[in-house]
Amino acid sequence: MQGSARERAKLLGVARSTLWYRKKQPEKDWALKVQIEEVLREHPSYGSPRVALALRRNHKPVERVMRLFGIKAYRRRARRWKKPRKLAAVYPNLLMQIVPAYPGHA
Repeated sequence: MQGSARERAKLLGVARSTLWYRKKQPEKDWALKVQIEEVLREHPSYGSPRVALALRRNHKPVERVMRLFGIKAYRRRARRWKKPRKLAAVYPNLLMQIVPAYPGHA
């Protein structure tokens, strides 16, 4: 990509300052991610507040790192309860007794 920073930023549709942006703490984020995964291995259903409590950390960086790396708690979904239906009547299987000779016979 050739040209000045102004041209590149305009081409990408971003501010010029964005071209030089570097994340401040990728190593710390990675270390926190590893700690979060250790907690979730032991307690897979914990969300970010409980993970933060388990790590004795503030919930905000924990939430940010979980969002950054796409880490989510395992959530079991229960089936919706359905009222059992009563069968109106039980009809015998006529095909067990006769062989149909024409369509609509049985």
